[in-house]
Amino acid sequence: MMVSDVGYAIVLCLAVAGFIIIKKPSKGVKQFMLLFGICGISSIVWGLFFGSAFGFDLPTKVIDPLDGAIYILLLSLLLGLVQMCFGFGLNVFVLYRNGNFVRATLQAIPRVVLFVGLILFLPKLAFDMFRLDSVALFDAVYFPGMIITIVGVAWTVLSTRFLNPYPLVNYFNDVISYVRLFALALVGAVIATVGNTIGGMLFDILPIIGPICGVLVAILFHVFNLGLGLLSAYIHGARLQFIEFFSKFYSGEGEEFVAIGTNLKYTTLIQKGGKK
Repeated sequence: MMVSDVGYAIVLCLAVAGFIIIKKPSKGVKQFMLLFGICGISSIVWGLFFGSAFGFDLPTKVIDPLDGAIYILLLSLLLGLVQMCFGFGLNVFVLYRNGNFVRATLQAIPRVVLFVGLILFLPKLAFDMFRLDSVALFDAVYFPGMIITIVGVAWTVLSTRFLNPYPLVNYFNDVISYVRLFALALVGAVIATVGNTIGGMLFDILPIIGPICGVLVAILFHVFNLGLGLLSAYIHGARLQFIEFFSKFYSGEGEEFVAIGTNLKYTTLIQKGGKK
């Protein structure tokens, strides 16, 4: 979603394929590069959704990143709610698998209930807040979602010690973190559009060499945009996975690893003749 351009995605997939074929890297490097290739395939899907190929419009556009920025913002927050709800669901599974039935019932399940309610309740509220056209599905699930949300909030607060509301504040911060999806997708669209616009202006301003300069300027913008997008997607994507998502169900519990040979002893070497 952060690199939501079909053109960039195709370049990325071709670059990954070429690197693997030509360099024949080791298994670890190959797996790391394949990750970018998989992300490239995902970027093709999002590029079709946003209707962009090197900043030029495609007929597949569902949402325009520039004209429909508010929709991307709300979509990013909704994706955050869904992923966090899935993380809490994994937490319920892990706790039940480990036999922690009380903790799963009193602490994990309330979080799932809360986020299911928010997923159903917030879309219509957000659409009304920003005065967007209503969607029948959002209208239908609004009231049940509000009831589920109230139950989830009460259950979550009551399940914490001293009726501590801090977890709710923390979850709010986690959801807001997904705004970075919106920001980076929007920045990428703006840079691509600016590059094409400046390149197109050079076509008319400079005689003879205008087309050459325009193409070169546009290429520079797109290379910079692709590099920035890859770096942003890698860093911010990792943050969303390891901090906002993994923290909902993963903990570093278990037996401490002790390497073989850490319990050292002094050894005395005796040479021939009795000398140490």
